[in-house]
Amino acid sequence: MSAETRIRRVSKEELGKVIDELGESVIQVLPAKSNSDNKEYTIMYSYTLPTMTCAEPGDGDDLLGAELTDLQTDVSIEGDTISGTIKYMEDYDGWSQGAEGHFFAIKATTTSGIVNITGVTPNGEKTFKIYDSDDSTNYDGVFIMQIKNDNLEQLIFNYVDGTETTTKAYKIDFTYEPKESEDETE
Repeated sequence: MSAETRIRRVSKEELGKVIDELGESVIQVLPAKSNSDNKEYTIMYSYTLPTMTCAEPGDGDDLLGAELTDLQTDVSIEGDTISGTIKYMEDYDGWSQGAEGHFFAIKATTTSGIVNITGVTPNGEKTFKIYDSDDSTNYDGVFIMQIKNDNLEQLIFNYVDGTETTTKAYKIDFTYEPKESEDETE
């Protein structure tokens, strides 16, 4: 993880809150040079940039009752592209009673406080908050999404740490296995 020095100007009213947010990372707090009445302050602090890694879920990860090979195979995350084969699931009750369709699982681990994921299709975008460190919900890093109409084009991860947002975008190159027809199963 890399770190950099940041300078932030705050009002007198905001000073206490900002110092609390920065915790032990505060290096120096000075009255702003342009304010003889000390209504603004300059804070210099060291900031560790948030990081996030994306990978295919592993052994022991909760996939809502499914096995990873039931959902997907040959998933590869290389550079800015995610590729693989997404299988058609029937009766995926762990997702929702009687759910069927294509589902994709990914594991995103982060050092930041909030993670949002946006799925981009030709019809628009849908954003999900998948992690918030202020929320009491446990987050194991695994996100499973249902892909409707087999037209997912991009996944965009936004991870937020304080006032900083970092974005990581992946193009999608999936092969979608069709639903088994009843003729094939006889």
